[in-house]
Amino acid sequence: CNLLVAHAEVYRALKAMPGGSEARIGIVHNYMLFEAKGKSVLYAGTKYLSGRLNHWWGNQLVIDFFNTGTFKWEHPLWGHMEHREPQPPRTDWLGINYYTRSLHSPLFLPTCRKGEYMTDMPYRAYPTGLYDAVNHMSELKVPIYI
Repeated sequence: CNLLVAHAEVYRALKAMPGGSEARIGIVHNYMLFEAKGKSVLYAGTKYLSGRLNHWWGNQLVIDFFNTGTFKWEHPLWGHMEHREPQPPRTDWLGINYYTRSLHSPLFLPTCRKGEYMTDMPYRAYPTGLYDAVNHMSELKVPIYI
């Protein structure tokens, strides 16, 4: 939230300066998704936790912030954070740092599908996820840099 709020304030301040309308100001987001490897009942906990991690990681939160001016984040242990911008926030471009779509076993251990390989991080190499990330973040309708 603090980074997005700071971006909104700096964006407005820089655009208000002489020549500011010529500047192209953007923000970079670290994009990552989490998913369970399987669909059986053994993966129920992993599916739930993956869904929560996708929320906490904030991919959709960034889109919602720029589209509505509202940031709303909730965590059962770390609490709740909500912020509303007085003016709709803007960005002229979005940078994406894409990592992977993190795949997890029933014990929430990193894994990969047959034919894929694990990186040193450890998570699987999943280049198709870059397309998914660009497609998802394109909801902002601004140029995307990778």
